[in-house]
Amino acid sequence: MKDFERISVTRLSGALGAEIGGVDLRQPFDELTLKEVNRAFLDHHVLFFRDQNLSPAELLAFGRQFGELNILQPLVGPDGLPEIMRISKEQQDDYAVGHVWHSDAPYAEIPPKASALYAVEVPDRGGDTLFANMYTAYDALSAPMRDRLARLTAVNGGPYIYSARGGGSQFSARDDARKEGDPVFSSAVQPVIRTHPETNRRVLYVNPAHTEYIEGMSPEESEALLAMLYRHGSRPEFICRFHWRPGSLALWDNRCTWHYAANDYPGQRREMLRLTIKGDRAFFK
Repeated sequence: MKDFERISVTRLSGALGAEIGGVDLRQPFDELTLKEVNRAFLDHHVLFFRDQNLSPAELLAFGRQFGELNILQPLVGPDGLPEIMRISKEQQDDYAVGHVWHSDAPYAEIPPKASALYAVEVPDRGGDTLFANMYTAYDALSAPMRDRLARLTAVNGGPYIYSARGGGSQFSARDDARKEGDPVFSSAVQPVIRTHPETNRRVLYVNPAHTEYIEGMSPEESEALLAMLYRHGSRPEFICRFHWRPGSLALWDNRCTWHYAANDYPGQRREMLRLTIKGDRAFFK
């Protein structure tokens, strides 16, 4: 049964994404509302909430309804809250954080279950975020390719995003939020195909920003296979695009999606608040 009693659900695209209405995120969900939001989350993979007015503390309270939050040390967010990351692009900046297709923190042994991003200030035009469905990316692969990938693992690293191959050539010098000791400098081996722990569906689980190489392959073989998978995963039919307004919030399933921040608003400012929800170790079965 797909009908909802407490919320409205409007699909944003054929691939993934739904806008949720009928809720004030400043108020905790009752049991039925939380159950319906969780069902929509698993069905649509990224949820969008419009016209919210959240303080950092209220954003934290919203996130905690879905699980334990990650501490983003050594970052300290607004109001001294270490669970919140302030992501901003100033008018003079060339680089926008997230301007490469990625999932969040696959360089951690246990990557996040989900991430929430809340818009504080957005440009007059541009600054959209794109999301891609890695369920459908996996399903659209041929059976021989799925069988081949199921036996493979890949190294994912935080520092890789700073390299030219990982997209780091676009980074500005304004990099004071990341220092030695930050978990972003870690790396982890993840399955190329993971199984979602709640839906039991298989997911393509490499990404251009963080995947360094596939284990057991030569550099040339690994690079060629990953390049093919990146082209495949970013096909237009797997994607939805979200246009931000102040007070918009996106909640995405980090286990089965990529996302990409469009860097198309030169000379304008954008400020977002992000939190991540602890997940499970990636596995394949």
